[in-house]
Amino acid sequence: MSFLLTNSQLDQKIVEIKRKIHLSMNGVTADHMRDNGVFYKKSFGVAIPRIREIAKDYGSDHDLAQRLWHLNIRETMIMATLIQPADKLQSDAALKWLNGVDNIELAEQTVMNIFSKLPYADSLITESLSSDKIWIQVAGFMLAARNYSNSSENIRGKVLETALQKSNTDEFHLYRSIAVCLGRYCRLGVEMQRRIQDGIKLHFSDKNVAQLYIKEEISQEILFLKE
Repeated sequence: MSFLLTNSQLDQKIVEIKRKIHLSMNGVTADHMRDNGVFYKKSFGVAIPRIREIAKDYGSDHDLAQRLWHLNIRETMIMATLIQPADKLQSDAALKWLNGVDNIELAEQTVMNIFSKLPYADSLITESLSSDKIWIQVAGFMLAARNYSNSSENIRGKVLETALQKSNTDEFHLYRSIAVCLGRYCRLGVEMQRRIQDGIKLHFSDKNVAQLYIKEEISQEILFLKE
């Protein structure tokens, strides 16, 4: 169980944020997310642009971000990723956030807003891809895709190896994130493209839906890069 320090100023900010969220709630959006398999313990269906607007009122604030994340409300968790200073999020706290990712939206938001900005993003990729939880793996491949040009050669090799191993999954979001990641890796040059294509020839089956999807996405990306 996590225990967070409280003070009157933080409490007041939390009250203000909750009020703004309530005023911006959209039941139709919340229902639409559930219909598309995006579930939270609690959600008010506030649009992402509106969440970003609210977050701007609070700048960069580590303590507030930690409080917001632990409320386990969709809007406050996303807002936490927007106001959390990257240089103040320790690796153990980042891992706790990572383990809280349990849907595609939260995977996208955490990776884009905070994980990709962390100085230890490579180690977070390693942790993600070694997890047995699908959503954490999805986040890991998303992070690898976003940081493709900044990761070390060692991490790229591990990502490619793991992507090939997990490519026969029937989880759409997982094989889509693998396809996006390998597509980004193709931008690293002809040598990486060759390594990916060689891996596909060795590990992929023409009868596997996920692998066919990934193969097609890679082919399209390479054709695009040649134009």
